[in-house]
Amino acid sequence: MLNLITTSTKSNGIISDIRIHSLAVSIGIYAIQATMKPDKIPLLIVLLVIVVLPFAVWSMFGLIARVGKTNLRPTVPWLRAARWSAWLVGASLLLAGLLSQRFFWLFWVGTAMSSCSAGLTLLERWVKRHYAPELEPPYDRWLAMRMR
Repeated sequence: MLNLITTSTKSNGIISDIRIHSLAVSIGIYAIQATMKPDKIPLLIVLLVIVVLPFAVWSMFGLIARVGKTNLRPTVPWLRAARWSAWLVGASLLLAGLLSQRFFWLFWVGTAMSSCSAGLTLLERWVKRHYAPELEPPYDRWLAMRMR
């Protein structure tokens, strides 16, 4: 598989040899292309972990709230920061995956991160509803009164 292309040209008595080592070039190009697309099974596992993570944290919070009788109100700012961070990272990865054919696999990672952000939103609302009802928007209470 070693292809050495040798071109000899003679002009004005000067012989110039140009050697192109296509094996090294093809190995380098293959290595670059191989790193751009990860294997499907580990990628699926990572995507599932990212999507399930908020629900695992939610179950952990529920267990801590029931067994430990602790106040989870101090976690609200951290949950909000995690939610927006997941959304920003997910949106940027999703956009990068859409704009580049080479990095299209990032589209799925961005979608999983956006789903993680939605799960963190549910978790944040649960914590607010149980431990900080004054932080909920007033229109929710108004709507709840009208629905009775």
